[in-house]
Amino acid sequence: MHPLTHHEIVGLVGPFARRGRHVDLAASDRMARKLMFRALEHAADGATLPAYREQLQLDNATPGVHRLTRTLTLADGIASTLIAEGPDPDVLLARVEAIRHDLQLKPGPGFTIAYSHRLADAATMRFVQGRVRVAGLTVGLARDGDGDRHAELTMTTTRDDPLVLPDDLVAVLGWDWTRLDAWTDRAARRWTAGVRLRGRGDAARHDAERKLERVATLLATTLSEPPARFHERQRAARWLFAFRRSIPLQVCALLIVGTLFFTKAGLSQDSVIRMLIFNAPPLLLVAFFCLREPPRIEWPTWPRRAMADTWRPSPTGR
Repeated sequence: MHPLTHHEIVGLVGPFARRGRHVDLAASDRMARKLMFRALEHAADGATLPAYREQLQLDNATPGVHRLTRTLTLADGIASTLIAEGPDPDVLLARVEAIRHDLQLKPGPGFTIAYSHRLADAATMRFVQGRVRVAGLTVGLARDGDGDRHAELTMTTTRDDPLVLPDDLVAVLGWDWTRLDAWTDRAARRWTAGVRLRGRGDAARHDAERKLERVATLLATTLSEPPARFHERQRAARWLFAFRRSIPLQVCALLIVGTLFFTKAGLSQDSVIRMLIFNAPPLLLVAFFCLREPPRIEWPTWPRRAMADTWRPSPTGR
């Protein structure tokens, strides 16, 4: 791989210049064969879109393959990307410009979600990830792969933020959501949860976008109210999630009871039921390791009304 020559740069930027896109040579990297174009500032469009910056980047690290990336960056630093790859930069630019900006940025009550996509073809977008800042949290939903029906939700704040979140905060949204797991490292505090996506192609993309919008709306509403209000609003959903968490324990209890019952049932050696009983443990073990998220055999925590007055209590508990 050799650095971009002046002749190559002139040939690559021609289609862009004809559309009013001018190369920014100072920001480009000829050694990495990366061209940056001058950013465009977009003013807020009423209630449709907030102010944001648009920038194009063209990469040609692989001979004959170009990658065009359009990045829309909000004032809070959250960025949305749209990526297209192919042999012809002129075609890539036309494909990217055909995608409206409001498909990458989605305003909500007090927040704006930035979706990142990859163009699979001229008409199909694949969801890659989405990010949003809401209620002091940086929230992201990232798909595990193009063919995967699962995504991971992450919520991040600073290490010294005293925010306390219940582990069923997003699980109240339904069966497609798992409990929150929390940990703290040197830089930040994080919460993660698994999310199941439904459908394929555009259906999966729309489902992922709707799910991130739902969790952003939930956080904006919930964290603006006292913690006790969350229990009042989501009482039934919290109890349903507690029941879901108890299912692995219920299965184990049923197996134990069933084994004790059938040992006294006087089954013959050739009984099919007896064969199934003795082969149940290894079959369940195989199913355990085949699951994406192994079940947790635990006594569920029953939902209770929070006693704190705020989601960010002080060290004295007030």
